[in-house]
Amino acid sequence: MDGALKKMIDHAYHKSPFYMELLHEDKFADGMESLPIIHKEQIVKTKTSLLPYSYYGLLASGKMIRETTSGSTGECLEILWREGDFISSQMSLWKYRRKFYGIHPADRLCYFYTLRQCGNSEVKSEEYRNGLGLSKTNLTSERIEEIYDQMLDFQPKWILSQPSIMFLLARHVFEAGAEEIASLQYIELSGEMLSDHERNFISRAFGCKVANQYGCNEIGTIAYECPQGRMHIMEDNVFVEICKEGHRVPDCEEGDIVVTSKWNYAMPFIRYEIGDTGSMTDHHCTCGMHGKVLSSLRGRKNDYIRCGNGEVFSAYEFIRTFHCINEGADGNVYQFQIRQRAYDEFEVKVVTDMPGERLKKCFFQCISNPILAGAKYTFEFRRELLPESATGKHRFFRCDMTEG
Repeated sequence: MDGALKKMIDHAYHKSPFYMELLHEDKFADGMESLPIIHKEQIVKTKTSLLPYSYYGLLASGKMIRETTSGSTGECLEILWREGDFISSQMSLWKYRRKFYGIHPADRLCYFYTLRQCGNSEVKSEEYRNGLGLSKTNLTSERIEEIYDQMLDFQPKWILSQPSIMFLLARHVFEAGAEEIASLQYIELSGEMLSDHERNFISRAFGCKVANQYGCNEIGTIAYECPQGRMHIMEDNVFVEICKEGHRVPDCEEGDIVVTSKWNYAMPFIRYEIGDTGSMTDHHCTCGMHGKVLSSLRGRKNDYIRCGNGEVFSAYEFIRTFHCINEGADGNVYQFQIRQRAYDEFEVKVVTDMPGERLKKCFFQCISNPILAGAKYTFEFRRELLPESATGKHRFFRCDMTEG
């Protein structure tokens, strides 16, 4: 066990109320595998804070970075970082962005965000230093064209986005014969599973290098793709295990991906089951990186919302809706799952402490897309939502309609 990993585990089990309550400190003498594997649902629903008491002053004074998990698993969790730790967690990723693809922190970037304000109107874009941020809200064909025109004016060197959004932009390029973004050299895709079809389609549309980045807001980057197509684990940032039924499996055998952060001291994540499955092996890659490589990565893959007029747009519309509800309801929606049964019919399953009628009212107040606002919804309130057996992960959205 390296020093950074041991330091984080010692910190968690001596400073974090959640871990101090979870396990007696002398248990760690039996080794890391004796520590319990933690699930997101435990953290979402617990009344005991991960945040050590010594960090409460920083939180109260507004000196901590606050993020929200993307909601891609249908579970909502606010993540806290001390600024210096957050920067440290990014160092490995920036090192290899520069080495493999020539990307520097000062380079002009276009990125996408889920929520900037609650209510029916969202801030469509934001500019900060060298970055242009674009809202994921209401990604109709007209909005996609508008976003692409903004990118043309901004001339980014690189784009950071989910595959489903870049797929819509790539389709616009081909269908509209859009002008090339001359400055664009690199696209980094994250937040969803990336298929070969999507990668090739996006790469052909934009004529630049495309790489996959696998991570989460709780930890930061877990694995990053080199030019040889291998997903190298960022071992300076995270410790990764592949487990079945709580026990590690040999290299090349598939199991649950379990991660331990080496930098987030404000919210320590120790043996945290991220909700995806995969396998891991040692590899001496010709790119120059050596160590563990993540392979056979299987997880949730986003479907698209489909409309009767032929429009398709990202299901992140629903993530934004529930983020907005939680902003106004003090985080009382724990989990959600939506299935599209017909063009204008959706089934919504929710795990929440909120009264049902209040949740429904908030849902319709926060949904911003006019097409979705006019659809029919049936709500089902549950105590829990079980993961899919194939991936071990909750998919927040699924379209059950057949093609054509």
